[in-house]
Amino acid sequence: MNSYLKICVKEIVHTLLDGQWHELYYFHQKYRAPIKIILESVGELLETGLIIKSGRMIKLKEKHSNQDLKMLNFYFKTKKPNALVYSNKKIEHF
Repeated sequence: MNSYLKICVKEIVHTLLDGQWHELYYFHQKYRAPIKIILESVGELLETGLIIKSGRMIKLKEKHSNQDLKMLNFYFKTKKPNALVYSNKKIEHF
């Protein structure tokens, strides 16, 4: 999964955490993401079983298995940087 798609999936899941139904076009309006990327992201979430789709509306499942939580963790995990950079000067190495 490329990083742009992963970011889109993360933003969609973050929005769906409110437990409400959302129309797919809402994500295009809010994040200005291309429709193709939104549809690919929704397809990824449907494939993993994290969301429910009804027409053009999607919602996060109400109950999640350990596998679902593992996938949510994957989407929200960030990479640890090699070094912090401030004003083009390295502050600290990890």
